[in-house]
Amino acid sequence: MQWIAPPERDNGTQTLESRLWAAADQLRANSGLTSAQYSQPVLGLIFLRFAEVRFLAQRAVLEKHAAGGRRGSRVDDPTAYQAGILYLTPLAQFDHLLRLKLAIEDALDEGLPRAYTPELYKNKCAVLFEHLFETLREAATL
Repeated sequence: MQWIAPPERDNGTQTLESRLWAAADQLRANSGLTSAQYSQPVLGLIFLRFAEVRFLAQRAVLEKHAAGGRRGSRVDDPTAYQAGILYLTPLAQFDHLLRLKLAIEDALDEGLPRAYTPELYKNKCAVLFEHLFETLREAATL
């Protein structure tokens, strides 16, 4: 298979590229992290999103076959996913991680004293998320 560049620039891709560069600029300017420090989680999330899109497409095919067939559903069988498609458990899916982040933010909103300034609150959230990421990364290497 050979990739052929499209004859004209895709506006959606250009918008995405602009948003990604703007986010990288924000991370460089406001996080105090170097690009080497934030590249791993950012690239990991991009890969996870890519893997999830492929996973959900295959899951839809399996659900369609399960609805029309007499055999049991293989939707939750990791061996039913073709080579090149990662089977993602519900806890490993991008949407779950996004909901988890929002749930943590909500819990912090309710649980933290109102004495924190918005800036201090954002800093504390950033430290907490960094700690969670490091903990998950260490657990994954064990």
